Amino acid sequence: ASLELSENENLIHDREDSSLWIESSRWFQRRLKQILQSQKITADGSTPKTLRRKIDQEEKVALTKAERIPDLETRRVALETFINRFGNRPLKDKATSILKETLRTELIGLTGIARQDILLQLQLLTANDISRSQLAQNPLEQISSPGNFVRDTWPIGKVEVTQSQEASAAADILSRSTQIKIVHDENSGFPGATLEHTGRSIILRNQFGTPIGDAISIEIEGAKHPHLTSYFRLRSTSAFLIDHILLLQNSHSLTAFEVCEPADGEHRLLWAKTDDSLVQPRRPFVTQTPTGTTERLLRPLGPLPLKSKVAVELSNHQIQRIPTFRIGIPHQTGVPIISGRSLEICDIRTGNVLWRRRNIPLRTEIFGDNEVLCITTRDGKNSQILSMTDGHKIASHDLPARQNRLAIAGRNLLIVQPTKSNKENRLQLAVVDITDKSHRTICECPATTRGVITEDNIFLAITLDGQLTAIDVASGQTKFTTTLEEMPTRFRELRCLPWQDRYILFASRNTTMGDEKRFRGIDAVERFGAGSGLERAESSTVWSLSKLTGDMMWPRPATVQRHIIQSPQPTGLPTLIFGRRLRMTNTSVGQGRGRYRLSILCIDKRTGAMLYLDDKIQLESPQTENTADLNIIGDAVSSSVEMRIVSRRQMGGNVPKITLHFTGLSGDDTEPFRAEQEPLVYTDVLSELKFWIERAIIGQ
Repeated sequence: ASLELSENENLIHDREDSSLWIESSRWFQRRLKQILQSQKITADGSTPKTLRRKIDQEEKVALTKAERIPDLETRRVALETFINRFGNRPLKDKATSILKETLRTELIGLTGIARQDILLQLQLLTANDISRSQLAQNPLEQISSPGNFVRDTWPIGKVEVTQSQEASAAADILSRSTQIKIVHDENSGFPGATLEHTGRSIILRNQFGTPIGDAISIEIEGAKHPHLTSYFRLRSTSAFLIDHILLLQNSHSLTAFEVCEPADGEHRLLWAKTDDSLVQPRRPFVTQTPTGTTERLLRPLGPLPLKSKVAVELSNHQIQRIPTFRIGIPHQTGVPIISGRSLEICDIRTGNVLWRRRNIPLRTEIFGDNEVLCITTRDGKNSQILSMTDGHKIASHDLPARQNRLAIAGRNLLIVQPTKSNKENRLQLAVVDITDKSHRTICECPATTRGVITEDNIFLAITLDGQLTAIDVASGQTKFTTTLEEMPTRFRELRCLPWQDRYILFASRNTTMGDEKRFRGIDAVERFGAGSGLERAESSTVWSLSKLTGDMMWPRPATVQRHIIQSPQPTGLPTLIFGRRLRMTNTSVGQGRGRYRLSILCIDKRTGAMLYLDDKIQLESPQTENTADLNIIGDAVSSSVEMRIVSRRQMGGNVPKITLHFTGLSGDDTEPFRAEQEPLVYTDVLSELKFWIERAIIGQ
């Protein structure tokens, strides 16, 4: 397998490393650094001090010459070349500042694609400034600022519910919509945005559920780029959003789109890399093994304890096949791509190859940050640390094996290791820097501890008695420790949903006899809508914790019983929505077996209180219930959240619409929702009465 070569590829073979080819400007930058580090006297008799003075002078002359070019486009190109060549020199920041000012001036009067080109380049340059300024701010202000809009638009208090019917639209009769998991960079242009596809198009929605611009048509883009036509047949394994660049990967290609607000232009395809040998396979490869780079790098977590023989066995035998074409976590400084035994770093905006390394070890994976890249295997032996700038080798050493890796953040690995006393019932968590193997022990915990990784690379370790430790993997430090109240005795697995200034935690538990008795009038609890197919009904205790301190944000935890978090749903709204289909059993009336009822539960993320609950939703046509989907959108103008139940099989007729109006008035129900205190609706009144009578008799 080989990558499709760029037409304007200009790589220089490195004489010192036979496996490395470098783009000409990056090669110049590296060579200049080598000369300055050398202590030898050159052929013309120059000493290192004299040579440094000459280079400093030439650098100043080159920047002055570029800055004085009157034509804006020519000046921009000259400044770009200067930055690429002198990227590790003192004048880089000054040159970047001049380039940004040039781009702003050039932007005036431009329209169409020409304007989008300049605006995208400017956005990528200013993203670094924004991230630096954010780091300098008060962390508490930085986290809470997005919540001000939500607080003012959807105020806490009384919520009025309106249930209505509206005519189904032609757009409701579509192919099944499926969510694509999207990983947001810290400089994401649309934080909290969600991504879905219908088989014909890609739809990007903002954090409140509103589409961002028009849908990206696969059929139209496929006419230009044939590999896109089979994109959804093979399914996406990952999506990344860095600033305004959306990267979509599957088993045979990587495609980069620019996504923007309608006022700034239209979504467009920027570039694509394709493994030609896999564009038209005879059949798609179907597997239950990990498909993403991060999943293949780390041991499985889920319900498994941190010290588990099963986890070790899965780490060693779970991955039977590694895709020929795969990418590492992309960064603004480059997108790492492996095809066969070749690794290359591509420019995120243009797709141009910055450097290529051939003959890398088989079955390797890649990760790192903006400055370094690590090539490693499952056992971690002889891992190579490379420069993201030019691909040269910085170091080579053994790293922990996959069975001991719990989380990755940039150049840091969180690992599990034995305690100093080597106790069977205890273990240590530690952070290893891949560049120098420096090692820092974080904490010691019981072997039965479970763990989960949050979207912002915080590892949460929780013991069976509710002792929780939050570890910032990037900094290699403990962020906070806390105790979870009312920890379920049959705790199974921890899940986490970050939202604004808090983590919403779900501790699922195993089914009890009480659960079986409560749900005996129901044959099955299934997911409601498309989802990913992996969601399952769980009974959980739910907490809300401060991201900074671990303090409880609700007066007590909430509970849910055999419910499923609705996926997808807008991430920025204050509503946490659960959806499920209940397949009813035979009842005393003798009717209802096989008939579905839809169930929606909505709680407020800020208080844990119930906003809406209905277990008895039925559609006009029973045949449409197993294809029903839930469309959720927030309306900032009316301070409401709208939920429409649609089905791709429904032709005409009406669809149920549920609207939650946030009035801001004082509300009665402010306590967190407790599922065990709410009635579960059965198919008829007699069954329901029988359940509550039995519960009263036994005193439950």
